[in-house]
Amino acid sequence: MLLPTQYLNPVVLRCSRFDGYALGTSAKYAPRTVYDYELEYYLHSDGGIYIDGRYIPFRAGELNFRKPGQIVQGVPPYLCYILCVDMMGNDKRSGNYSFGTSEEAQERYENPLLDTLPDRLILRKKDLVAGLLENILQNFGVGGDLAEFRVKSSLHFLFSELFEEAIGHT
Repeated sequence: MLLPTQYLNPVVLRCSRFDGYALGTSAKYAPRTVYDYELEYYLHSDGGIYIDGRYIPFRAGELNFRKPGQIVQGVPPYLCYILCVDMMGNDKRSGNYSFGTSEEAQERYENPLLDTLPDRLILRKKDLVAGLLENILQNFGVGGDLAEFRVKSSLHFLFSELFEEAIGHT
């Protein structure tokens, strides 16, 4: 489905920090279907992700951009931010978002900006991206106008930076 850029309206469904090192190196994650757009930004990693059967290793400062319908399986250990986003502003799953449940996937949109984001993006502005994700994490679900504005502005700035980095890598 075509999504013109003027209708691109990302909203946060979930934001968390995941420490796969705490689970140990013997942890196994089951394959799962991606239902929304997801970002994983790696703070530290000795693992990677299988995406549609293809293994991609990740290191600190790299980002995995996932699209609805992909089949993914994490290979620990890694420490990362996880951000799940609806691109059309539909926040109905926000607040009770859970991995591994049976959900209806959002559309996988065709958009000139979204199409530039690869599965693996090596970031130049690592500290900026980490700071934006931390700001989203600290303000998401807090409530209040200021916290909501911080989440929305950080999310839009984050995507702007990711699009710029992706276009610069091509």
